[in-house]
Amino acid sequence: MKPLVVACVVALMLLTASSARADYFISKPRAETFMRAEVRARYGESDGILGVSCRPQWARSARRGFVYHRWACAWVDDSAWGRMIIAGSSRGRDWYHALVVKGLTPISF
Repeated sequence: MKPLVVACVVALMLLTASSARADYFISKPRAETFMRAEVRARYGESDGILGVSCRPQWARSARRGFVYHRWACAWVDDSAWGRMIIAGSSRGRDWYHALVVKGLTPISF
């Protein structure tokens, strides 16, 4: 009976540990969603269309089927643009870290 209890406890610990790290690595669509949320939180709602593009940090493009920890992202709307690093977090599903690389920069024509 005791080995069965120990096996159950170990299995439960492994499941808990893996779910806690679920979003340490994030997909490109998730990084873009986090980027949009961060831009809106920092600079307010955009009057026009908010375009976002992300790629893995230290790579030119994402490999199909891969998830990455850090994404280099850029955003643009009708009047400004900027860049941030979006990183996954081991704290939980909707947690992420954002580092501003190039803040709100007006577009000059």
